[in-house]
Amino acid sequence: MYGSSTVSVSVSKARPTRAAARPQPGRSGRAVPPALHALVGREALLQLLEHEMTTIRMVTLVGTGGVGKTTVAYELARRLGGNYRDGNYVVALSTVVDEDATGEAFASALDVYTPQSTSIEDAIVDMLRARRALLVIDNCEHLVEPVAALVGRILRQPPSSRSWRRVVRRSP
Repeated sequence: MYGSSTVSVSVSKARPTRAAARPQPGRSGRAVPPALHALVGREALLQLLEHEMTTIRMVTLVGTGGVGKTTVAYELARRLGGNYRDGNYVVALSTVVDEDATGEAFASALDVYTPQSTSIEDAIVDMLRARRALLVIDNCEHLVEPVAALVGRILRQPPSSRSWRRVVRRSP
């Protein structure tokens, strides 16, 4: 299977250390909110994730609520945004309550047009096949099955020069 290269990283509360000022490369991420404050105690984790993203197609951040998974994922997207020709996308699933609406949430976040003869999932896979982008999927713990099914379909696509990476953020 093409998408078998994944890594899961556990995120825990950061211990205060010196804040590392680091310039953000390239353009800012599309749909990635701006940082509201400097990250403290996350530089080593971000460097590890930046390294992992050069060789694998998926990173999953896991940890209990409130430890900073979303903050780390968004900062990673901002830092890596310049590496992806088609930018960054955030699929925020916190307000999706119906599993059947998962595909629609992805399509909306990705601005995917769905022809009547095509399923939403097919349109999403087709769109991402043609893009070089970073996809952040946020707050998917209550939609594990439909998100896993869609991401599985995406990962089964062979990587190409236009391949894209995704950061999935969920609670354990």
